[in-house]
Amino acid sequence: MTILGHITPEVINIFLSEAADLLGQWDEACFSLENNGDAREALLWVSRSIQSLRRASRGIGLEDFAQTLNTTDEYLRLVLRSGSISAGDVSATLMLTHNVLSRWIVGLRADAAYREDVTELNDSIRQQKASVQEVLDEERKLADARSVSLESGETQEDDQARSAARDAAVKSLVESGANAVLAQSDERIQQLIDLVARISTQQSSVETAAARVDIVSPQLKRMIGNTSRMIADLCEAAVSLRLVPIDGLFERLAVFAVESAQCKGAAIQVDYDGQTTLIDKESLGSLWEPVSKLIRWMVETSFESPEERVRSGKLPMGVLRISAHAKNSVVRIVLEDDGRGQGDGDSTPGGQNLRSFVDAARSMLRELSATLSVHSAVGRSTRIEITVPAAPRLIDLVTVNCNEQPYAIARHALEEVIDPGSFSTHILRGDKQLIEFNGKLFPFVTLVELLEKTPTAVRRRVQATVAIEKGHVLLVRIGRDTIAVGVEQIVRTIRTLVTPPQPHLDGVKGLSGTFISGTGEPVLVVDILEIAASFIGNGQEREVA
Repeated sequence: MTILGHITPEVINIFLSEAADLLGQWDEACFSLENNGDAREALLWVSRSIQSLRRASRGIGLEDFAQTLNTTDEYLRLVLRSGSISAGDVSATLMLTHNVLSRWIVGLRADAAYREDVTELNDSIRQQKASVQEVLDEERKLADARSVSLESGETQEDDQARSAARDAAVKSLVESGANAVLAQSDERIQQLIDLVARISTQQSSVETAAARVDIVSPQLKRMIGNTSRMIADLCEAAVSLRLVPIDGLFERLAVFAVESAQCKGAAIQVDYDGQTTLIDKESLGSLWEPVSKLIRWMVETSFESPEERVRSGKLPMGVLRISAHAKNSVVRIVLEDDGRGQGDGDSTPGGQNLRSFVDAARSMLRELSATLSVHSAVGRSTRIEITVPAAPRLIDLVTVNCNEQPYAIARHALEEVIDPGSFSTHILRGDKQLIEFNGKLFPFVTLVELLEKTPTAVRRRVQATVAIEKGHVLLVRIGRDTIAVGVEQIVRTIRTLVTPPQPHLDGVKGLSGTFISGTGEPVLVVDILEIAASFIGNGQEREVA
């Protein structure tokens, strides 16, 4: 059998193997660019890979593939000719091209007739090429003008100032082109996620309809199940396109911590682990402010001076550990020091200071549906744990019925889900109720009461005790406080795409978004952390962290 008319499968396999190696070298060169390696050497490395790939692809008749490589090579040649353009400014275009060509190679492994439309990619590269050409033309004009100016008596300082202004203008021009490529890529990813969300919704409707029909054949049920699993994989793949490693944040935090310690006169070292953990890039950007605020507190308050540490039997240099790991669609970030600690109470000035920092950070993290807990042992250490969804659009949700109305709650925001009959109730002063579970007492409130701004008079709890004990209870932790939230029924736990609130609902507290149920109806996703924090703040004694 032949492929592409005259090319045998053996030749195709040789090409695919060679292409994979060359694309791997291309990727390594781009990594070097992004990490401030030798820019010119890295660009030449990419250029050599492109030329080898172009020859090999033309040899088996992949003209579209080869043409894209040719356009990219022309672009790189112009960049290398322009001494004022940083190689890092072209990395976005190179990585975009690399990703498209890599998909093509993967597609060819499955189907030798695979083709991918690269029209838009080629247009984008040509735009970047035109921008660089404009820069080269401007450089030539400035060089001519400089020659004339020097001949007319212009000083060298004037010429250097003009060159600096030119370099700044050139950098701005190239950066705007690279940012346009990235923005376009982000927009397409978002469109893909939205499309996958609609497909997932339609599949849920199909599953619901099939469940209501008794005559569905076993074969059709299997087909529906297989389709559901493939759509779930598609959801994961689409959302993963927005995931990036957390290492950039860790590096910034490490530098920030060391510099803050130097200003304070303390000596610390920063160890971090799990920097390859993936997280949504928008969430990553939003984490800097709250996490750096917490680190500032740890450096300024928790770490002792070298002399104090020695007197306490510690090493003169303190250690701040930053780690992250992902599990079950959430990322847990841990900050831990070996400083003086403040204890779990908030009666001391240090404890009150900790509380103010934690409350400020928690309010910022709440926008990410993140949780925060602090454990501080006097004289030993402080440990801060932040749990945030790895991908805010794809979340494990617990769907519940409450007052005959369906709601959904992020699973990672719940400490535990308690089944009916596993707890007992206690009435205090006629209008307050606690539940007892595993030997501990928790303040109790129903989800309906949390969603209502004004609780029912006397709350009818004595009369409702029997009904409460027939429902489910959700334990929700806000810092060191935990409350029990009652719901009538737990429907199921699902992983699904969540749509952010519409613009006219942006100011509604306690609302994270919506998702479409199997019946095609929208279901509200409740921000249980926000409304539970409001309950604690209004009616309970709060403890630090």
